[in-house]
Amino acid sequence: MAVSKNSAGRLDAEALIIGGGPAGSAAAIILAQAGLRVMLLDAPHRGGAPRPGEALHPGMEPLLGQLGLAAAFSAAGFTRYPGHHVRWGADRQFVPFGKDASGAWQGFQAWRAVFDPMLRHHAEACGAIVQRDCRALELEVDSDGEPACVITDRGSLRAGFVIDASGNRAWLARRLGLTLRQHSPKLVAWFAYIEGASPASEAPLFTADPEGWTWRAGVTSDLVQWVRLRFDTPRLDRHGLSQALKDGDLRHPPAGADVSWREAGPAAGKGYFLVGDAACRLDPSSSHGVLRAVMSGMMAGHAVCRHLLDHLPLEQVIVSYRRWLETWFRHDLGQLRALYARHPQAPAWCRAA
Repeated sequence: MAVSKNSAGRLDAEALIIGGGPAGSAAAIILAQAGLRVMLLDAPHRGGAPRPGEALHPGMEPLLGQLGLAAAFSAAGFTRYPGHHVRWGADRQFVPFGKDASGAWQGFQAWRAVFDPMLRHHAEACGAIVQRDCRALELEVDSDGEPACVITDRGSLRAGFVIDASGNRAWLARRLGLTLRQHSPKLVAWFAYIEGASPASEAPLFTADPEGWTWRAGVTSDLVQWVRLRFDTPRLDRHGLSQALKDGDLRHPPAGADVSWREAGPAAGKGYFLVGDAACRLDPSSSHGVLRAVMSGMMAGHAVCRHLLDHLPLEQVIVSYRRWLETWFRHDLGQLRALYARHPQAPAWCRAA
């Protein structure tokens, strides 16, 4: 349905963000810190096992500093580690993150159940209006096809920009009819948490096998995260899980997440930006999922600020954001294809890419 963006008078927000994960919260923080009126819709959590993706790259630390969260993040006491072990063939090797004059870089094994609310609460403290347990239902566009009004389960909201941080749902891309390009067959990562297994002091282990790969990482002194992806089936590898459970007991039922390689585009246009997994997605072995989510949210927030506050032409900030995100995604896509090509049983779809 086409409507006039100004038909109802004043906008409810200069930016409306759909999704309260790391990408959406990061965008909200940047916009609120700049003094813009921003609303964030945080849909109800479905419960169940914690979400995958708690392994955070050391590059997260300076970003959190820019967001004003360095102290809170440090105080959370997340497990830290200098790198991970990789068995991608016959030999096992340790792959460090790197180092500088101050010492070895440290990654984080963070609970998303702690990390995500930390970002949302900070966005609210910065002045963002957080609508908790609020779902975006439908989208109305103006005569030019630009987002004009988001209909939620609490009413209609009008905003100058809509930032889609809805993750796998790709909520806005689907409603705008944007391209959803697949770069892999369907891939599902299954994850579980095992109590009484190896301690958090041990570096994570990333292991290849004929069917796919497994990731194990200590989260606390007696809790291990287990992630499993098989190339040949999206179903749970129950044998692999039973082998992992020899070390301890299952805390939550295993849960699966669609991690097929995908990009939506264009990632920005008149009145909208796509961030996080709503813009592009790779499986967890790319190691940059949460980092890319936070950084894309920040970049989209800065783009809106440059247009509204610095008066840069809209087309300029749109093109700049698209190029930045596409360059990063293409780099990570190439790196991931190269990694899979070295797999002992490289899948045919990767070899042909």
